[in-house]
Amino acid sequence: MTPRPVACLCCLAFVKRLSMDGTMTFTAETRLVRRADLMASDLSATETVMMDIDQGLYFGLENVAKDIWDYLASPRTLAELQSYLGATYAVDDHTLATELQAFLAEMETRQLIHREA
Repeated sequence: MTPRPVACLCCLAFVKRLSMDGTMTFTAETRLVRRADLMASDLSATETVMMDIDQGLYFGLENVAKDIWDYLASPRTLAELQSYLGATYAVDDHTLATELQAFLAEMETRQLIHREA
């Protein structure tokens, strides 16, 4: 499989991207999983919308962000997620690590994913 090119690694609709301050929120062994209780629907092969009834918020995920969401249907380590994305998309390791950390931190802040012990 040829990696798909990607201009921007992650897009979470209606949410600003975090600026990284150099601190890493997640380690390679951190296990993450998406919230199973969110109402979610695929609009297309590249777009998912979600509604968090408790927070009264709507979220949209596109492209790589949707792939991440789909991949986290089962608990995965950060290392597994990075390996999957690195094999799927044409992105250098530094960009992948930096943007993935920011994206996952935002998803965790928005209570869309959580850490599993």
